[in-house]
Amino acid sequence: MNQKSVTKFFVFVLTLFIAEIVSTIAKNYLNIHTGYRDPYKLTAIQMGIIIVIYYPVFTLISSVAEIISTHFVKKTKSATIGGMPGLIIAFIIGLLICYAIFLNQWHHINVLKVLWRKV
Repeated sequence: MNQKSVTKFFVFVLTLFIAEIVSTIAKNYLNIHTGYRDPYKLTAIQMGIIIVIYYPVFTLISSVAEIISTHFVKKTKSATIGGMPGLIIAFIIGLLICYAIFLNQWHHINVLKVLWRKV
């Protein structure tokens, strides 16, 4: 597997996570700030949100995320070892950022506050 295909895979994975983060934020907003309490209507609306967000946002985010990820990977590779190790380090950093966002969205845990308390 060459570096270009690995980069595309990493960008694709991070793009999926970014789209899910946007979708989660929209669904959480709907659950908290609207008057919908009927689970049938809420489920239908949330399914619509998934379609509305994932299709256009994925196409938009995939191009934007590719630009950002490519820039991020280049900067990380130049700041680190470069080549494949730098690409892996950039991907791990991106995964950790997404992990922290998901942890905050899904379980209301702020990783920075937890780490700060440990220090």
